[in-house]
Amino acid sequence: MECLPERNRWRSWVELCRSAFAASLLPLHTQDALVGTVFTYIANHTLCHQRRRIAVKILVLGSGMMGSASAYDLVRNDSVEKVIVADIDPKCAGSVADEMGEKAEARTIDGTNKAQLKKAFQEVDAVVSAISYNVNLLHTEVAIETGTHLCDLGGNFKVVESQLELDSKAKDAGVIVVPDSGLAPGMVNVITREAIEYLDRVESVKLRVGGLQQEPRPPLNYALIFSVEGLINEYKEPCMVLRNGQIKFEEPLVGFEEITFPAPYGKLEAFNTSGGTSTLPLTYKGKIKDLDYKTIRYPGHGHKMWTLMKLGLMDGNSIKVDETEVVPRRVLETLLEK
Repeated sequence: MECLPERNRWRSWVELCRSAFAASLLPLHTQDALVGTVFTYIANHTLCHQRRRIAVKILVLGSGMMGSASAYDLVRNDSVEKVIVADIDPKCAGSVADEMGEKAEARTIDGTNKAQLKKAFQEVDAVVSAISYNVNLLHTEVAIETGTHLCDLGGNFKVVESQLELDSKAKDAGVIVVPDSGLAPGMVNVITREAIEYLDRVESVKLRVGGLQQEPRPPLNYALIFSVEGLINEYKEPCMVLRNGQIKFEEPLVGFEEITFPAPYGKLEAFNTSGGTSTLPLTYKGKIKDLDYKTIRYPGHGHKMWTLMKLGLMDGNSIKVDETEVVPRRVLETLLEK
């Protein structure tokens, strides 16, 4: 096993994940298994010494659906010595850590508190940020300051753009930062990059992805499987695509298609959502004619969400109802989480 020189420790997230994919390290049994892949790569190729593996300690921030899935994957990785499951809710963190076994321990940490973050980051080799994308830039800054590798689940390209501006600082610190590393954006983009590189010529790339429950649940024919904040962001923000080789931004919740799968799913729908292309349009601008991303849902879901958006229920600005200030988006988020 070869140690990477200090100057080569920074990789763009596409290059890093592509290396892991090519090495057949992608486990597929959890939705965010890419997190495990990233840190397998770090453990086996970056944190190496005298051609011997070093057991690493990893902090998972957030013990929700994605954080617990990440912890599950990591505790089963032989390169990982300890997984610290952290959450602002000690009961939630403790429950997940207990379920993961002796390699995991619980910690109470506020993911927005820089002092707490710095202290926790300094205790570990790498961090998985599995909480709101709103704190990913802060986590990136703390990672660079403490010399700690970081992976986050992304979901908002504006945040990713801000993270990429810290590239030179990460290089100087010898830190690997891997944003947008969930299912989509994340694993889907890695597979796409690998497929493109195998072909002699590519004119069009159509990404169609959906996380669906086995049975549609009325009235929206959907069950929440990740952050409601991220879900609404996908349905509200502009969608970056390639059209005729140039970067364009299209509206979300439009461009409906019908897609047929084998039983029991049958006919489903796909429509524009934000964030799924991540940096692919930047990578292939002028090289590929068309590239877009659409989310797959049970029929009828997209138009219902479009109606909610047009009614203003995804707006983040407060409105006055009688004498009370109300944020429509927070109301919708609360109702969707029930």
